Amino acid sequence: NQNRATSLSQSTSLPSDALEKYLLEEETIAVHSLESREAGVPGQDDYASIQDTERTYSLMNYFANSLGVNCVFCHNSRAFYDGGQVTPQWGTASLGILMVQEINNDYLVPLKDTYPANRLGPIYADAPKAACKTCHKGYQQPLQGLNVIENYPELASSEPPEYAEE
Repeated sequence: NQNRATSLSQSTSLPSDALEKYLLEEETIAVHSLESREAGVPGQDDYASIQDTERTYSLMNYFANSLGVNCVFCHNSRAFYDGGQVTPQWGTASLGILMVQEINNDYLVPLKDTYPANRLGPIYADAPKAACKTCHKGYQQPLQGLNVIENYPELASSEPPEYAEE
């Protein structure tokens, strides 16, 4: 999963399984420490492994490329470790991560047996999955911020939709 330049790792040598680990398997995205040297073994003793750290960088690189932004769009570069100093976009991104995890685990993956064979993955015959780039396509807002409510006002209502009779 590493040292191969793939589109999933944004053509870097970082691990290419970050989307699977974090957006499907829902592993925790947190590896920062203020210590210059940790007492313990990486990957044990509640201490993130080097692979987890690299996988997190791979995921953050994916986020940046998917939204056309850089790290400080969500994080305070002076204190990446301090959740009290993040930008408002960090909260939006956190909700986006939860949304993608729910889309994948509650809707797309369970439908694997329903999809036609040509919609399944070419190697493992797995179900298609969503990620940030699925909708954002390099823009901060999906569909470049298009006002979909103008054309589809039923999306803004919590009431049942009223369909026109044909």
